[in-house]
Amino acid sequence: MRLPTLRKGARRTERLRPAAAIAAAAALTGAVVRALAEPRRLAVRRRKVRLPNWPAGLQGLRLAVLADLHAGAGQVHEERLREVVKATNREQPHVVVLLGDFVDAHAVPEERGEAREVAAVLAGLRAPLGVFGLLGNHDRARSGPQTVAALERAGVTVLENQALRAGGLWLAGISDAASAHPDPQRALASVPDGAPVVAITHSPDAFPLVPERVPLTLAGHTHAGQLNLPLLRGRLIPSRYGQRYGSGLIREGRRLLFVHPGVGTTRMPVRLRATPEVTILDLRRQRTTHYPAR
Repeated sequence: MRLPTLRKGARRTERLRPAAAIAAAAALTGAVVRALAEPRRLAVRRRKVRLPNWPAGLQGLRLAVLADLHAGAGQVHEERLREVVKATNREQPHVVVLLGDFVDAHAVPEERGEAREVAAVLAGLRAPLGVFGLLGNHDRARSGPQTVAALERAGVTVLENQALRAGGLWLAGISDAASAHPDPQRALASVPDGAPVVAITHSPDAFPLVPERVPLTLAGHTHAGQLNLPLLRGRLIPSRYGQRYGSGLIREGRRLLFVHPGVGTTRMPVRLRATPEVTILDLRRQRTTHYPAR
């Protein structure tokens, strides 16, 4: 009895299946290796941000932005924090802003992420107009008052629904939408009408509450999804708005939001296509006041 023979196309398919499986396995292995290695990287990214009616006296003002250190989790230990501080100081920013989650609520043992140890390293940050910050949801979950006290002793001015002047710039800190009660009106109460102001907050979910008088808001919390993959990113971004405020610069009308991708990790010590970074924002006057309709 003659056995049936495979058609030519079928034989080619049989030969390709092992090759495809090997290629898929290699790609998966490469992605896993990169995801484990990427949290150890640190990029310094410089962005020019153009704002309407920005005063000539603040042209070229440099803001260093850091978010989501999550000390005590993953690869964020004292040596890593010192690396971040050193990289920030090299950029000679005028102002440093720290957008919360200094510690990680899931750090084991907890001593790895104690606020006073983190603040002692952050005391090394240098900026002629000051270092400002506010709490994130992990900070509140661990020990909010102790974190505030430690930061203040280290020279970090903590802003919670309040504003202070840094040179010619006003910084308004809006409490975290994920763990507290953001109150932009209270935060801006002391800011004169028409004064140049930048709002800082932890979760970008506070952004829709920010009035149009604030041209730029800075937030963190999302980690850019941490695993920035098409099928996963939207599910991993901790925001009620999903990918709308995932990371980077987002314009809504006359207002800009910048969402920092973060430095540390939480729950999973991995990152993929979401490299930790120190961001330097170079603030400039916008050349035109025309805004296209959304």
